[in-house]
This record gives sequence, structure tokens and C-alpha cells, in this order.
Amino acid sequence: SDLHTTLQGFVPLYATQLGATKTVLGYLASITLGANVLMSLIAARFAPRVGERTAVRIGLLIVFAAVFTVPWVRTVPLLLITRVLHGLGRGLVYPVAMGLSIKSVAQEERASAMGVFQAVYALGMFAGPSISGLVAEQWGIEAVFWSCGLASLLGLGLTLLPALRPTRMQQAG
Repeated sequence: SDLHTTLQGFVPLYATQLGATKTVLGYLASITLGANVLMSLIAARFAPRVGERTAVRIGLLIVFAAVFTVPWVRTVPLLLITRVLHGLGRGLVYPVAMGLSIKSVAQEERASAMGVFQAVYALGMFAGPSISGLVAEQWGIEAVFWSCGLASLLGLGLTLLPALRPTRMQQAG
């Protein structure tokens, strides 16, 4: 998961390299999570207006921009801006994707579908930081941000695959 890799792992390291104090590290986490919560509240009204898949795509583009650009950020205030954007993007992607994961599933099977969603998310919570640690050792901290950004683009690409689009029967039901 990009949130666990960046916010709880590599953003604090990068911010420290920029001269951030422990207090600023707390602000970085708080502002990211605050933006995430705010957008999660807005997502319920925004996604139906633009379409759920479009909302996820917009969120993934925002996450991409916020994460991929970090290595070029040279000041803590600019880093704070990337964190706000990251929180907004993630706050749009996560709740909408979670809703989509059960949308076309029969009511009696939704708990199981949500369990699968949570299991895949948990796998990302573990694999993301683990793989990113290896990436950082091999290619440096900048490569972690670039690879997380590219992972967002990969997710965006997956939303464009015809196999992931609902069929007409699913849309009508």
C-alpha cells in the first residue's frame, strides 16, 4: 500500500533529510490523514456524479502526482503540499474502490467479497513496505517514490481493462 510505504515509512526519512523536526513529521502524518478523511467524506457524493471508475482514476492520478514528484521536492512546505494531495487522492480511491468491490456481488455474498478486498489490502500493507525497503537499498529512496507512483499508474491502467468493466447485465441489475 502506498500509504504505508510512503507516509509511515519513507516520507519521514525524506522529510528528515530536508531538515524536518519531529513536530513537522507529526504534521506530515496529520495533514495526510486529515485530507484523506475529508476526501472520504466527499467521495460519497462526488463518485456518483462523475462515475465510480472515473473517481478512482482521478484519485489514482492525484496519488501518482503526489508520490512520484517527491524526489524533486526540496523544501518541507512543498512536501506538505504533496502530502495533502496524497491524502486527497487516497481518500477518493479507497472508499470508492471498496464500494466497487461489492457492488456487483449478491447481497448474501458481500461479506465474503469484503473479506477478499480486505485480505488483498492487507497483502499490500505488508508487501508494499517490504518491497520498497528492497528498492531503497538497491536504488535509493527516490526510487521508492517513483515505484509507488508507477504502481498508481498501473492501478489506473487496470481500471481501463475491458475485463474489469461491468457487463451490461451487471449494470442493469
